[in-house]
Amino acid sequence: MLAPLVDQYFNEPRKDLLAEIRLNEGLLGATHVDRLRARITITPPASQSIEADSAAGDTPEVARLDERRRRLGGGAS
Repeated sequence: MLAPLVDQYFNEPRKDLLAEIRLNEGLLGATHVDRLRARITITPPASQSIEADSAAGDTPEVARLDERRRRLGGGAS
């Protein structure tokens, strides 16, 4: 519903259209204050960080690199 209003605003800017866009964005939680007002909380994922996964060699990319190093005779580091 909001995308056509934004498109219309960029084609023909009007004050009343911008007010409607800002109202809708606020209801969607566009800013930190909007999220506080709506009691929206954002929690980080429970999984480990990417750096920790990479250090442990758990990612497929690291496994592929290790396998390539072995094939090339350099061993895994």
